Amino acid sequence: MAFVVIVALVVAGILPSPALGAMRRSSRTDGADGQLAGRLVALGLGAGLSVAGALAVAAEVCGGATGTALRRVVHASRRGGLAPVVPEADPSLRPLLAVLARAMATGSPVVAEVHAHLREADRDRRAAALVRAKAMPVRLTLPLTLLILPGCVLLLVGPAVLESFASLPGGGLLP
Repeated sequence: MAFVVIVALVVAGILPSPALGAMRRSSRTDGADGQLAGRLVALGLGAGLSVAGALAVAAEVCGGATGTALRRVVHASRRGGLAPVVPEADPSLRPLLAVLARAMATGSPVVAEVHAHLREADRDRRAAALVRAKAMPVRLTLPLTLLILPGCVLLLVGPAVLESFASLPGGGLLP
């Protein structure tokens, strides 16, 4: 019975399974690192740094895999510009780099483009969170049915059933 309950909780998404947990963590971290890099680049550009300088500062602050990916982008963009680097870049950084390359190619204000990109990414992230929040009651139906409802029924109906058995001739179930 305990195995069935655990499987039901994993399927409902209440208890994380090890494989699904690793996938969720990696996807969440990638998006968060891309957002952090974007905010740092926007901050550097707003402070007057060049695009390459802002990317280099963001690489130093981010560190880890995102910092390494940003360093590769800075190094590769010095040879041939930013646009050819975008397809080979880390997937979490591609949208930001595409916005930077487009702004540089068209001559539009880079800081404004990056801020608009960040606002759009925030809107997308909020919309995805809203979809997950709306799906939560459906995901909780199975655990609620399997775990909470039987306990409530037992607590509410159990004493009445025991009392009715006790009133039977011979004392019912209790000695």
